Amino acid sequence: MKTEHTGIATNLSGDWTMNGIPQQVQSLMAISNGVGGVVPQNNRLVVDCSGIKAIDISGLQLLYVWVQCLQIKGLRAELVNLSDGMRSTVHKVGLHKLFEASQDVALS
Repeated sequence: MKTEHTGIATNLSGDWTMNGIPQQVQSLMAISNGVGGVVPQNNRLVVDCSGIKAIDISGLQLLYVWVQCLQIKGLRAELVNLSDGMRSTVHKVGLHKLFEASQDVALS
């Protein structure tokens, strides 16, 4: 995780299918603990998804719950660098309206 002038940034990577969920839970917990009480001025957490190799509904559910937990902490997650496959999966399950993405990789 790195701090930027416009907010905080982190990277997600690996297998986000049912097989990889246990490892991703640990990763998200570490990121959440790293963010801690640090809330940037604009309340934005940039989440780089370029390292996600595969994702299914299980991974999207985990990502959705994590984003909701961040909101409770006062952070607004912005997903960036989604692969075409991930973007397609997000649309298929109807989460594109719930996940905010930067304008250069908009989900809509």
